[in-house]
Amino acid sequence: MRGAAGGVGTAAVQLAHAMGGHVTALARERHAGALRALGADEVLDYGATAAERTGPFGVVLDTVGSELSRYRRRLARDGRMATIALSASSLAAIAASSVHGARRIRALSADPGTAVLRDLADRVASGVVRPVVDSVYPLADIASAHRAFERGGVVGKQVVAVAGERPNPL
Repeated sequence: MRGAAGGVGTAAVQLAHAMGGHVTALARERHAGALRALGADEVLDYGATAAERTGPFGVVLDTVGSELSRYRRRLARDGRMATIALSASSLAAIAASSVHGARRIRALSADPGTAVLRDLADRVASGVVRPVVDSVYPLADIASAHRAFERGGVVGKQVVAVAGERPNPL
């Protein structure tokens, strides 16, 4: 799991663990304890671990979007890689993986069906998957939230509280 300490990554670590997967998280070393607490079996420091020294993996979930071809080579023979971060280079890597070999990269769809959403809701309600909130900032201090995000020092999501706002019912 590349980008394991982010908002999507922390949810994916928990889901993979709950589904019986052996979870290897790639993130900053300082996030290792939090990721292990969420269910990661191994945590590799992305700053100190070359892609070539990892794997093989049956599945790689990528939330970063760079170096996809490099991590694709770390897949087991019929492994699969999914990314949620699309760029011109990631699209080229996805296209190349469709043509060359069994190790495939795909973009992850953001259109889950009702059954998938119901399953996720049940896992959240039962506490198997929990939202990870790093910090909450008032709207007036949104610049601090942005600076913290740029430093890369967060685990999970940052929340910006908007006082007095009420959700618009559909």
